[in-house]
Amino acid sequence: MKILYAIQGTGNGHLSRAEDVIPALREYGELDLFVSGAQADIKLSYPIKYTSKGLSFYFGKRGGIDFLKTFKKNSSKEVL
Repeated sequence: MKILYAIQGTGNGHLSRAEDVIPALREYGELDLFVSGAQADIKLSYPIKYTSKGLSFYFGKRGGIDFLKTFKKNSSKEVL
């Protein structure tokens, strides 16, 4: 069976949890990984077949949303 596992990559939590889920999914078939988002600080230890930049909020040093950076980094040409 083919399995596509899509993971939100805008933070570290989803990717770190995926490290535990991926081995279990691989037991059931051929697994392809798709990561959407580009703000994570960690990398998966498994090969990623598909990626997209996704839409993300960018935060300032005081914890609020940096609207200017968010607008600049979310170019509609690069979302897909």
